[in-house]
Amino acid sequence: MFNFMTDFNGNTPPCALTSIPDLSSWKTGHVQDMTNMFSGLDNPGLTTINGITDWDTSNVTKTNQMFAKSTSLKNLDLTKWRMNNVITTNSMFYGADHLTTVGNLTNWNLANDTDTAWMFRQTTSLKQIGDRSTPWKWALSTKNTNAGGMFSQSGIEYVDARDWDLSHSNASQLFFNSAVQFVDGRNMKLGNANTTGMFAALKKPAVIDLRGTKGNFKMDAFDGLGKFINANPAYSQPLVVLSDDPAVRALNDAKYTYTKTSQQT
Repeated sequence: MFNFMTDFNGNTPPCALTSIPDLSSWKTGHVQDMTNMFSGLDNPGLTTINGITDWDTSNVTKTNQMFAKSTSLKNLDLTKWRMNNVITTNSMFYGADHLTTVGNLTNWNLANDTDTAWMFRQTTSLKQIGDRSTPWKWALSTKNTNAGGMFSQSGIEYVDARDWDLSHSNASQLFFNSAVQFVDGRNMKLGNANTTGMFAALKKPAVIDLRGTKGNFKMDAFDGLGKFINANPAYSQPLVVLSDDPAVRALNDAKYTYTKTSQQT
């Protein structure tokens, strides 16, 4: 039935759905657009989507808002999905605040992804998306022009950002107000990227490893929306920064008071 379909764009979020049948028989090898496909699911009985684990996503180019605002979803397994041709994942999981697992995304390849903004924003129940012991293959590249808020306000505790090239990207608020505890950002390339608020207002104490990172790393990455190390623990937490840059390392000894602004939600 679906063998030759190329577009699964769900322009109208399927909020009214009360159930979804097993979708393992769907042939998705020709599908290119999965925008909004499962966005807005909010029926308490829809906690997972059966049959999508083994979907062929090798030709998919768009997954933006695919699961956005699906507040009833709790479990997905997208481990086997091939993402190497995807060019936008903007808001893919945005606001899916009851998701606790999406599988192991360590082997996802996002080298062609131009827009990862808000990809995991407000996924507050999601703690882990990839291995800590295996290098992630995401490989964000110079093609990425917008990574703003990618993990902002998420519950994800570990991100392997090694060798990411965001030199042409908007990386503002990348981890803003998130629960991240360790970012392996060694050998990142930031060039002239906008890094305002990149690590500002974190919810937990964190270690940010930026050794070998190159580019115009702005100090307001840590305190662009207020000062980073916070006298009020409701808004941000102490930070340890590992870096070759003495100016960045100096943040470890800094004492700041965080001032909440109208931009913080």
